[in-house]
Amino acid sequence: MASSEQVEEIFAMTKLRHQKTPIGELNRINMGISAVLRCLYESENNTLTAGDLSRMLGVSSARIAALLRKMLADDLIEKGRDFNDGRVVTVHMTEHGSQIAECMKNKFKTIISKSIDRIGFERMREFVTTINELCDIAENENLCCPEINQ
Repeated sequence: MASSEQVEEIFAMTKLRHQKTPIGELNRINMGISAVLRCLYESENNTLTAGDLSRMLGVSSARIAALLRKMLADDLIEKGRDFNDGRVVTVHMTEHGSQIAECMKNKFKTIISKSIDRIGFERMREFVTTINELCDIAENENLCCPEINQ
């Protein structure tokens, strides 16, 4: 059985990746919501600006605004204004959003644990390292498609 240290190491190896393509389809919206929740969950005080999220995920501010509207309606986030600059939108994860993010994290760790049990820790570590290297190559070569219908 996978040790908690092994699960934590593989979990820490995984990087937030977000495909820089249009996210209009339902599955892409859900992927975007998951990515925003993960960013907020890992941030200080579960708060970021909309601009930070846009940069972190590599999507336009219009895409982030659409995601945030959906997340607001689902009570996953609260929006506010920056105290220093009223033009800046701040995004804070609600208690419900935090519970969802924690659940997602736990499910992901369960998948990691089962994967380690099935294929072994060293192969899993090698797999994640290889995937991260391939993502780095793709990002550095700017192989992603530009967004359309911004």
